[in-house]
Amino acid sequence: MEENTTSFTTVNFISPPFPVIILHLTISIALAMSLLGILANLYVICVIYQQKRERKSSYYALTNLAVSNLMLAIFYPLMTLMMLIDFNSPSQYRSEIIKYFLCGFIMPMSITAIVAANGTLAFIAYERYYVLTGTTNITRQISRVKSSVILLCIWIIGILYNYPPSFLLMPKSTVRNMCTAYAVSQNGRSWVLILSGLNILVPFAITLVFHLILMVKLRSHQHQFYGRSMRTARVQPLLINTQPNQLVLETLQMLRLLTVLQLTFYFLSFVGSYSTKIGYARKWNPYVVGLSFTLQYISTVMACLNGPILYIVKIKKFRRPLELYCFNIRQCYQFKQRS
Repeated sequence: MEENTTSFTTVNFISPPFPVIILHLTISIALAMSLLGILANLYVICVIYQQKRERKSSYYALTNLAVSNLMLAIFYPLMTLMMLIDFNSPSQYRSEIIKYFLCGFIMPMSITAIVAANGTLAFIAYERYYVLTGTTNITRQISRVKSSVILLCIWIIGILYNYPPSFLLMPKSTVRNMCTAYAVSQNGRSWVLILSGLNILVPFAITLVFHLILMVKLRSHQHQFYGRSMRTARVQPLLINTQPNQLVLETLQMLRLLTVLQLTFYFLSFVGSYSTKIGYARKWNPYVVGLSFTLQYISTVMACLNGPILYIVKIKKFRRPLELYCFNIRQCYQFKQRS
């Protein structure tokens, strides 16, 4: 009887590439963070939708970033959750439909959302550069049509970048190996890591260049923000007649911080992914591989929260509805206490 039980366990259950306890803890923490990311990004989208007067290119980009973060917060946890279910399911209950759903839709969509988020950060940097370096006394703006086309192209690039390879590799994909993420093949692993690195390095280089140019131009024209030559300044204000110097500097500071945090967490995710795949292929200590996976997973989910938190803290338009809601709750509570 004991021999049959052992045989059944060996055949029908496959051990994960790292301890299951780490997988459970990672999923528990990340699911809570993903829920916060979903609520926060939905809040940002609703606030932007209600601000009809502010539907310009910069807010289109912030909306696109919120949408990509929202999709990442929804789809990315499903990958590991389905992977955990597959680990704990007997072989006769493993379905090819789940594999096609995970490897043909969920995983490519998650990576597409990362590409869209990084591409949107690069577009925001370019849009700020375009607006703030006008040569006339009228602030330049990228048209809404052009912004929509550029942001749509970013999503198309992400889809073409991920879906065809996913379908081509479908015969070699398995849920327990998270599709082909833990490929033992040196060529396959190198190809995945190179593409993952390009997802981060290319947008980072673009945003870095534009932010450096803006910093140099702002320093060279900083005296014009405080003098009478404001009307002829090369670097234009974001809003006319509303302390433009402070708005420009605070907006750029917030955007730089958002870019740095977002790309930092994606870089940590890349490092965790690299360590997990290399460690799994070279048979490292399972706990080291598991901690690398945790770093990859938590960093990716944390990237979904950066934008909403910074918007609420730094931008009054996003903070005001939340303050009013909290104020109304406080007033209702005080009214009940008095009655």
